[in-house]
Amino acid sequence: MDKIQRINELVELLNKANYEYYVLNEPRTFTDYEFDMRMHELDDLEKETGHILPYSPTQRVGSDLQSEFKEVPRKRIMGSIENCYDRNELKKWLKQFDENEILIVEPKYDGSSCSLIYENGVLVQGSTRGSGFMGSDITANVKTIRNIPLKLENLTGDESFYVPEHLEVRGEILLPKSQLIKINKEREANGEQPFANERNAAAGSLKQLDPKVTAARGLIFKPYGVYSDDENFSEQYLRRQSYMLETAANLGFDKPYYWIVTKDTDIDKLLDEFENNFLKNQDFCMDGCVFKIQSFKRQEELGYTQKVPHWAKAFKFKQEQASTKVKSITIQMGMSGQLGFVAELVPVEVDGSKISRATLNNVDFIRDMDIKIGSYVFIQKAGAVIPEVTGVDYERNLVENVKTVDFDAPTVCPFCGKPLSRKIDGGAHLYCTYKWCEERNVQKLTYFVKKECMNIDGLSEKTVRKLYELGLVSNWKDLILCKQYDLFHAGIGVKMAEKITNEIDESLSTLGPERTLMSLGIPMIGKVTSKKIIDKYESLSAAVRAALDGTFDVEDVGKVASKSFCDYVKENMDEIKDAIEYLPDEKVDDGIGYGSALEGLKILATGTFVTFSREGIKESIMRNGGTYASGVSKNLDYLVVGDKPGESKIEKATELGIKMINESEYLKIIGIEAGVVESIQESPGSKKKSEPIKSESISLF
Repeated sequence: MDKIQRINELVELLNKANYEYYVLNEPRTFTDYEFDMRMHELDDLEKETGHILPYSPTQRVGSDLQSEFKEVPRKRIMGSIENCYDRNELKKWLKQFDENEILIVEPKYDGSSCSLIYENGVLVQGSTRGSGFMGSDITANVKTIRNIPLKLENLTGDESFYVPEHLEVRGEILLPKSQLIKINKEREANGEQPFANERNAAAGSLKQLDPKVTAARGLIFKPYGVYSDDENFSEQYLRRQSYMLETAANLGFDKPYYWIVTKDTDIDKLLDEFENNFLKNQDFCMDGCVFKIQSFKRQEELGYTQKVPHWAKAFKFKQEQASTKVKSITIQMGMSGQLGFVAELVPVEVDGSKISRATLNNVDFIRDMDIKIGSYVFIQKAGAVIPEVTGVDYERNLVENVKTVDFDAPTVCPFCGKPLSRKIDGGAHLYCTYKWCEERNVQKLTYFVKKECMNIDGLSEKTVRKLYELGLVSNWKDLILCKQYDLFHAGIGVKMAEKITNEIDESLSTLGPERTLMSLGIPMIGKVTSKKIIDKYESLSAAVRAALDGTFDVEDVGKVASKSFCDYVKENMDEIKDAIEYLPDEKVDDGIGYGSALEGLKILATGTFVTFSREGIKESIMRNGGTYASGVSKNLDYLVVGDKPGESKIEKATELGIKMINESEYLKIIGIEAGVVESIQESPGSKKKSEPIKSESISLF
């Protein structure tokens, strides 16, 4: 047997041993000593020959530190599930379905959601939930989790079962309770702050730049969904929720936990059994269970609301609570003018964390819960993270004879004194709609420049407020028309003023119309909804025309959000016209292009380019179906090389034999002729602020 054959044999044997030990908890192939000896043998052979399989167990923990976590797009949104805490509410939800509808109940794992991408059976990417459409690339860290297979295997014994070319497995990354105890003892011994709970520890472990730190934490992965573009595979093995879970196990993941629910199931008995005999006896954290429609076809038919699926509901069990006093109730304002209410509390420890503030949702919540200043209230952490008030501690109020003061709900804006409105989002919240409210405009401007909106770095809320108070800006249009000398005379340094104006120019030339829509701060129109609207209409101006002529209709955008968008358009026509005139409007106008020319390719760019900014070429790669790589590796398909490229990237690409292309070659691949490069620089997405291009759609108003 030659050395390459021996490497292949060792990889197969060691991966099998890993599966037995970490998934089945039944080590059969090797003793610990035998495993270690063969790992050493494999490591030595790989170093000697340079032959390293991507799914070799030696690749679970890399030696290189990561400089940052790159954002990666995903084809299918990774959303969340609506929660409920009341059994009657759950039963009411279940009653909406036909009595013959079959459901499945799964554990609601309390960790960090993760998406795993496999190409030809090999793990190529792991990412966090992120925004749903984009997540942080944590591939190096998820590879350290021992019960995540680096290579998928057919464990069914059925030769007709196969691993599809492309497969996504979704699940939750957890830290076992026993592991948290061990880690915290070590941290305390080292003089470090112990982790508050398993969820925080798991999330923190995934965001370690050094994968070796992640590896030492002992994380585990529990799958809850499997998706494939292979129609035959999906029909055979993924058409039911339970099939998904069983398929994951047949590919090398943990065996699933689930219960089937029919019309004859006693829901109370099931919940009692789950909480008392299952939830409390596991070494991993759960905060409830999830009810899902069993049929994947029915799931697709039922679809989604704006944020959550119609076909699933999470039931959460009561969490640890603490009693503390409300010192005061403060009012904040959001970018849309919505008022938010916060309980300022006497600090109290809940589930390992000190809590001094908690959200109060809105004035109706404060009234219905009978929350008063000076009163004792119960606090818990929703999802073990966000503090919330769950009720009033009347017994303690009585025993301690506390004096309370009613909270007077405002009738006028506490910042400008103008009347408040409830007409937005069905009347759930109070809004200030006065056009010249300083706080509202400052918050809207602060929102406009945020990274996820127009991405203008250097403009903090403090700086925005100063510019507003000096009279330099009253809205976002004033801001993007600001010159360097305006900012300099407002007390902003020369370099920072130059940086801000450059970033404004870059954002206008590289961002898409979905950013424009999101940046306007329209109530209920966030990142996901903005993308859905632009995906349907392909431009802001087209969406506006639909809002004006009464034909606006976007799948999965609810009636309330649709009405909010249409009402905003009609009531703020001057701003909408300015947005179409000054901000990116149409997808095709930015010159970056949309397509599938780079589908399935991993690409990295280095240096500076004539056609693109650094962010621009990254966005171009993703818009054309490619994956923007976090660094040079043997999995890279192309390195796009511009002027003054990074020497280390060039050296590593040369060493690994990675194909390098220049900017002109890249443009040809995505279908942009070299002759249009200059026109891209002056596309409508990069309008000169001194001479704004007039949009033809303005005439439609």
